[in-house]
Amino acid sequence: MNDIKIYCAGPLFNNKEREEMQEIADGLEANDFDVFLPHRDGFEFANLSDQCISSKRKISD
Repeated sequence: MNDIKIYCAGPLFNNKEREEMQEIADGLEANDFDVFLPHRDGFEFANLSDQCISSKRKISD
């Protein structure tokens, strides 16, 4: 791997945009760059929101 780490981000409003960002990340990774792709490597707010609501219910009970 290359020492350079790239945060690969762009619009993610639909499947086509997510696919395009994945293609860019794939190209970078094929050239030995370490890539962070938010929708692949991170978390989505919806998942975090569900976890927060679940935790709040546990605390309230």
